[in-house]
Amino acid sequence: MNLTKVDRKVLNFVKNKLIESGFNLDKWDLKEIPLEDGVYTFQNFDDTVEFSVFVTEGKISLGYSDLDDKGYLIDKEADTIQEAIENTKMEKHGWHSGHDDCPTIFNIL
Repeated sequence: MNLTKVDRKVLNFVKNKLIESGFNLDKWDLKEIPLEDGVYTFQNFDDTVEFSVFVTEGKISLGYSDLDDKGYLIDKEADTIQEAIENTKMEKHGWHSGHDDCPTIFNIL
């Protein structure tokens, strides 16, 4: 996987936040890496939950996707991973698809 300097900064930011919050790194992986918009998505294999990380003008922040009053998708910032997970109102799906015994992105950094 070709990671940019920004990708590596985001991954280290998330890794530190996961560790600070007491999450098991083996249960989390990178779901989506942005092409242009600066929104990274991370998924948990056991609970089918996810959170986002936004990169805006060089600032890295935790966040989640939500719907506004008209049903449009909007991004909101969160202070913690737990807050981002709890406030996500998007429909959750099962993400796990045979990833057992393979290292996650956090194990190969």
